[in-house]
Amino acid sequence: MTLTVVPISHIATDEQGVARVAGSRVRVLDIAMSHGPRPSAEQIRELYPHLTPGQIYAALSFYADHRVEMDAAIARSVEAARAAFASATRPGFADAEQGR
Repeated sequence: MTLTVVPISHIATDEQGVARVAGSRVRVLDIAMSHGPRPSAEQIRELYPHLTPGQIYAALSFYADHRVEMDAAIARSVEAARAAFASATRPGFADAEQGR
């Protein structure tokens, strides 16, 4: 018996190399971060009702196959959010932004 590998085209990378659900702006890492450490496809579908189950499972599969690099991207994203929050909540930040 001969098997032919059938590529699944639900995941694409943008010009920066960020993996996204093809035809959408949803990043694979957004899906990976949905609902905690082990989200179900049903939980993810509640957040992204416009995605098909096939797209969600493809994103989860891509994450599983690229876990090290995806976890590093998630860590960078979390750190950037923390830094942005910290700079936005510094005393005097609002006054400086408003030119006071």
